[in-house]
Amino acid sequence: MFFSKEYDNPYGEATYDSRGGFFVEKPFQMKFFRQLYISPGVSFKNIYERYRGGGMGAGFSCNLNHYSINSYLKAIYKPDIRILKPTSLYFGALGGTHLYTWAKGSAHSWSLSATQANWSKENYREEPSHLYNNLFFGLLAGIELTGKGIIRPSIEVRWMPNYGEYQGNKTSPFELAIN
Repeated sequence: MFFSKEYDNPYGEATYDSRGGFFVEKPFQMKFFRQLYISPGVSFKNIYERYRGGGMGAGFSCNLNHYSINSYLKAIYKPDIRILKPTSLYFGALGGTHLYTWAKGSAHSWSLSATQANWSKENYREEPSHLYNNLFFGLLAGIELTGKGIIRPSIEVRWMPNYGEYQGNKTSPFELAIN
């Protein structure tokens, strides 16, 4: 997963940068329809958030690493297109849930008013992370090298419009996965 997104809102500006991740999944071919595969998986992902905001005598900033352990299920259709051999195109859908999320980093708040708190925390920890939605879904497309070996490398593009969001600003819904 690799992306970077900047956005502005009335409170300030933020940047989300993907730090990558890894996943483990196992495809199972359906017996009743040989071109359909079901692939359950588990993944770990990291997104870095840098936020700066403030105005009218107060502000907030943070540098957080958001982590997620999630499970998902993919349904994949691999049409038999003989022209493309030794490669194979595939299309599908996926859905999943974030099993455990957390964020670590530093956060700072400042104010000119004595009634508001001025604080700074270097070992800030947030459970669960405010960035990830509980459930996510999406579409995918990929190209896979076929052959007689156990390992079949592939490149996959995923579109997940509701993967993560904060204050109405969505993280980039596109992922690039190298399997």
